[in-house]
Amino acid sequence: GTSSPRLLVIGGEHIARTPISDEKQAVWAADYHADGEVWKWRSIGAKIGNKGITPPPRIAHAQAAIDGKVYIFGGRMGIMMDEKALNDMWVLDSSGEPGTEEWSEVEYATTDDSSSSPPEARSFHKMVAVGTDLYVFGGCGASGRL
Repeated sequence: GTSSPRLLVIGGEHIARTPISDEKQAVWAADYHADGEVWKWRSIGAKIGNKGITPPPRIAHAQAAIDGKVYIFGGRMGIMMDEKALNDMWVLDSSGEPGTEEWSEVEYATTDDSSSSPPEARSFHKMVAVGTDLYVFGGCGASGRL
């Protein structure tokens, strides 16, 4: 993992309920430099890493970190609650040295069993990590509060 602390800022909005779509504004990192006891900001953009893939722009998503990896789940791409709601999950691997961050989409298992389906798309929910587990709480779906 990294030897110095790092702060990551992912997504957000400049205009009410409109996701940031500018790649240079979508993901920022602040790396701690112990030699000067300062934090230095850098834009790491949205399309980073060798894969060159990125999650779609979003607002009202939830994120949590486990072992140098930041997971984001859900959110939405539009202004209205039922407009482009998301239930996808992405992981930003930031466990390496600064500048080596990389996105990948988490693949869901597909079976005929509905109990293995992902949860309803939602926004304005919370996600926390406990050990190696992620927990998602509440939020707003197309039909209202969950």
